[in-house]
Amino acid sequence: MSRIPILSYHKINYPNPESTEQCLYVTPKDFEKQMNLLKKWNYMTVSLDDVVSSAKRNRDFPKKPIVITFDDGYLDNYTYALPIMKNLGFTGTVFLTTDVIGKTMAFDESKEKVPEKFMSWEDAKKMAAFGFSFGSHSCAHKRMTKLTDEEAWDEITKSKQIIEENLSQPVKYFCYPYGDYNEKTKNFLAQAEYKGACTTKRGMNHTPETIFELRRIPVKNNTNILKFVFSITLKYINK
Repeated sequence: MSRIPILSYHKINYPNPESTEQCLYVTPKDFEKQMNLLKKWNYMTVSLDDVVSSAKRNRDFPKKPIVITFDDGYLDNYTYALPIMKNLGFTGTVFLTTDVIGKTMAFDESKEKVPEKFMSWEDAKKMAAFGFSFGSHSCAHKRMTKLTDEEAWDEITKSKQIIEENLSQPVKYFCYPYGDYNEKTKNFLAQAEYKGACTTKRGMNHTPETIFELRRIPVKNNTNILKFVFSITLKYINK
């Protein structure tokens, strides 16, 4: 069993007062505090490959490994998160929604109706040059279990192909939009040659049987530094 914590972020920005999902914001100031704390406590960023390898018990890792992920591909991941992490020697994984690359919009099925800016391919390439990896968050950010088999397969395979063509790096991991998936979704991912997938379930117990249901630790607007410390240092309860 692997207990490597996987942090989950969305927006690294100052909250838009009109936003209906303020919880998805982490201010750049708070994010920098969190990253500095990880550095001070000698955490080292590792990859999702490392989590999967650890779950299969066939690799050694730093004493304090941690994975940092970002969902959706917001522009602020590039403008705010990248400089902070680069300065500390940290890397992470960004899950891109390919239909919104370079656009300003809101997702159709989201509670959030305030348009947000998403990173461009050029932004993603610059992040990749500093060691960041990219996974798929589908094409259109739809709930996977509400789609037909053909639609779900297209979301999974086309997004993978588009990211690989634009960034020239393999896409090995998927992140379920809204945390919505079922057994058929997992089977499709395996057939499409993904190595694993991240959920919105909380925790950090990863086993060979759950590599397509990787749990993460959400970091949100109300995650103060004490809560952040508690999340990464204590045995996080699976929920």
